[in-house]
Amino acid sequence: MRGLVAVATIVGTVCAAGAAREDDLAQSVELPAADFPLARCLDGSRARYYLHRPDTPSRRWYVHQEGGGFCTSLEDCVKRSKTSLGSTLPSASDPWGPTLNLTAQQPVFSRDAAANPLLHDWNHVFLAYCDGAYFSGDNGTRTVTAGGAELFFRGRRVLDGALEHLAGGGMAAATDVVLGGCSAGGIATYAHLDYVAVRLARLAPGARVAGLADSGFYADVPFFTDQKAFPMRAQNASATLSSHCLAEHAAAPHKCLVAEVNARYVRTPLFAWQSKFDADQLASSLDPPCKDGSCADPYGAHLAAAITAGLFAPGSPAHGAFVGGCHRHCNGLPEGGDALAIASADGVTWLQHFARWYDGTAPANGTAPAQPRRAGEQWLAQQHAPHFPCTACCSGPA
Repeated sequence: MRGLVAVATIVGTVCAAGAAREDDLAQSVELPAADFPLARCLDGSRARYYLHRPDTPSRRWYVHQEGGGFCTSLEDCVKRSKTSLGSTLPSASDPWGPTLNLTAQQPVFSRDAAANPLLHDWNHVFLAYCDGAYFSGDNGTRTVTAGGAELFFRGRRVLDGALEHLAGGGMAAATDVVLGGCSAGGIATYAHLDYVAVRLARLAPGARVAGLADSGFYADVPFFTDQKAFPMRAQNASATLSSHCLAEHAAAPHKCLVAEVNARYVRTPLFAWQSKFDADQLASSLDPPCKDGSCADPYGAHLAAAITAGLFAPGSPAHGAFVGGCHRHCNGLPEGGDALAIASADGVTWLQHFARWYDGTAPANGTAPAQPRRAGEQWLAQQHAPHFPCTACCSGPA
């Protein structure tokens, strides 16, 4: 799997995918240098995305931002620039190919209508993450390190270029665009969904825009949040962020890259799929890492409360969320887990909750028979997982 932070306890999968047929594979699209000269990866190589269209032409688009950590220093950026998280060159480690099996990447790309009732027949786009700063870097000059390596911090240009290129390829006529992502891509969804909505108002003026953030709601804890100061400063990662958030956190603007801080500023409807026992947060956001219920239980309680406070405060837009208890991060689950089967106690899966929130069927608690609602009303579904670990939460209702 590309773009996931390695977590030692996680060994699972999205689902049993099998070998993909050629027509099931998304095709690589490189942003033309003549049209998008600034859309570059860390090493200066051309940015790219992967596109898979459904069998029946659609005017609905799901745009997924790949995850995969972030640069914590110039030295870290140099190392990253030699991998597929910083380069699209064939010489990079784990290089990008001409096609990509999207269903093996994330469950949101499933073409199964029962498992993925909303997005199964949409156009699917996978944005390769190669700037190391959440598709937000906007440093117009090259950065030359003490060792002589050249780095390009152009994530915002990559994002802008991809959206513009997609508009020229049919997305301009879209009726719906959902911007999503997992891990760093989920962080990016909270951070610049409103920015993208403004861009799409020009590029795809007839589109309804919403967000779908998986494993991107991180708690504002010093060990994690303080590391965001480097990409904010070195990569000038503020251009896509909320101006209100930046103004209210002028002394520490990097906090606006953290969902516990920035979620309350998001004005475009967003659905969060988040585990309160997020495997990456327990392993990487705390020092020392959290390995049992003594620390996981209070952390999970805090994260669940922060999601409610950030997304569902009085006057908030019509956000939605499915807060689970599986010890997972993105599609990395414990052995025996199945991301497509994770459900609330009534058997409604997270992707079904997402579809009901988006289309406006069934009440917000998901417990009564489906009935008409206003599409996009606030919607909060949760698994019952008071204690860590919750094994049942990873493979079915809980």
